Amino acid sequence: MTARYSIDTSAIVELWRGLYSRDVFPSAWEQFEVHFDNGILIAPDEVYRELKDASDDLSEWVKLRSDRFYPLDDALQQHLRKVISPFPQAASIPKRYYADPHVVALADLFGCSVVSQESANDLTSNPNGLPQIPNYCSRHGVQHLPLLRMFREMGWQF
Repeated sequence: MTARYSIDTSAIVELWRGLYSRDVFPSAWEQFEVHFDNGILIAPDEVYRELKDASDDLSEWVKLRSDRFYPLDDALQQHLRKVISPFPQAASIPKRYYADPHVVALADLFGCSVVSQESANDLTSNPNGLPQIPNYCSRHGVQHLPLLRMFREMGWQF
């Protein structure tokens, strides 16, 4: 099967302990896990780095799947440079935001959509503001959608 969605940290956290948390929607997490393990849902190593030290069992889940996260190889680096280049302020992004351009670069590399729970920053009124995933996606023509829309596209029902 081919990757359909590049998943951001915010989407995984939302499924683990947020609005769609696994204790309330266990079948949502089961669907996510199956599709992550079979490569329909993908994530870059930077998402792994953000999650591996989580303060709950999510870190264990992530560590058991460390080989499922896409490494920063030459192809991904090339797409990452393309994604970041229109945003000079990206050079000063704090480490906690570092996965965002990687998630979009991975989607660009595989021609898939990005799933996150983020909203765009208004970079028109604040041109030095930090870009969020929707900013990167919009600039590069990569589809961005929240979890609920991915659920609908995948036909998941709970």
